[in-house]
Amino acid sequence: EWLQEELREWYWIPWPDMQGLDVNALLPLLRWTADQVHHGKRLEVACFGGHGRTGTFAASLMMAFGWKAKDAIKEVRNKYCNSAIESAAQEKLLEEELPKWLNKKKS
Repeated sequence: EWLQEELREWYWIPWPDMQGLDVNALLPLLRWTADQVHHGKRLEVACFGGHGRTGTFAASLMMAFGWKAKDAIKEVRNKYCNSAIESAAQEKLLEEELPKWLNKKKS
């Protein structure tokens, strides 16, 4: 019962374990999450192991708020889990693919 009272909204995205994610699939999730944060909502981010996809999403959200990829990755690993962002595909998403879109947004 407490979960039903606490969990008002949720957003699920099919994201294969140890993989990056197509930026076009990630962007709506980032927009939704940023809106929730802007409105002071509590959020929980989770994946099966709590490291790869969770850490990658946390870093991508930080990047959406202006962090550079390397700084976001370092912060997530230092403050959350040193095993976060656990695959080359996830690092590529953060270091190469997402910045291309975020730089377009600023132009």
